[in-house]
Amino acid sequence: MKSFLCLLIALNLSLSEYELGLNLKVGETYFQNMTSELEIEQTIEGMTQKVTLNIFGNMGYRVTDYINSEYSMTVSFTQIGMNMITPEGTVIMSSENPSEDIFSSFMKNMLGREYNIKMNRNGTISEITNIDSLFSNLFNGVPKVSEEQKQLIVDQLKPAFGEKAFKGNTEMITAIFPSGKVSIGESWSNNIKLESRMSGNLQNTFTLTEWNSNEIIITGISEFSTVEETEDSQYLGLPSKYNLTGKFTSTHKLDPESNWILESTVEQNISGNIEVISSAFPEDWIIPMTIKSKMIISSE
Repeated sequence: MKSFLCLLIALNLSLSEYELGLNLKVGETYFQNMTSELEIEQTIEGMTQKVTLNIFGNMGYRVTDYINSEYSMTVSFTQIGMNMITPEGTVIMSSENPSEDIFSSFMKNMLGREYNIKMNRNGTISEITNIDSLFSNLFNGVPKVSEEQKQLIVDQLKPAFGEKAFKGNTEMITAIFPSGKVSIGESWSNNIKLESRMSGNLQNTFTLTEWNSNEIIITGISEFSTVEETEDSQYLGLPSKYNLTGKFTSTHKLDPESNWILESTVEQNISGNIEVISSAFPEDWIIPMTIKSKMIISSE
């Protein structure tokens, strides 16, 4: 009899339908603390080179309004940093150590610079404004930088911190919700675009795997493929075409009340090549490449 009751309870839970979507409070600030390790391996003129990037950043999303299922937010960095390990040595850049080098000073100057977004309940971003404020204070306290150098530096930073990059990188974590109610074990799909120096599409399939009083768990499998090159597609400052495919796997643990991320883990494994297109070479330069990464986002 006890086993039969347990079976009925389990069956009832599996058949229950849940509505997923952001339930944020106006006036509250929600945080995303990110750490990411990327291993990039590429073969250049027969020699294999490996670069490891350890990237970290903390961001706050302050909800200022909610109208027609859309949240207005102000967003700002509270910490940014990166460690780069190459065959030539290790480079450490951090907003916590602005006196160490010029790039750390840039990161320090980006902290607290607010810009605005509108995010739907399903986690997609419909509008980003004032993101150039990240760069308006960039050169404070940095001596002897010409106007030409300033523009070159901003142009180099925008693919990583500009509007397109922010939208794709954020939606990879937040745009995980279905359009209607779902049961435990049920799956749904969507597509998001990633844009930086390497632009691509993520075709996502998500599954609601658990719902309890402590957390909601959504798992995801994503197919990645690069898209046709844009004017931002560069390698070593040269126009390039990225031909890469692979998979992302993800696990998202959500707060049951707000549906904001408690912790997300995203792992990627992609490979292919870069085709450098330049008149400097007699023919296109093909560079084989693999990228493996693990990113962890938490709210604490």
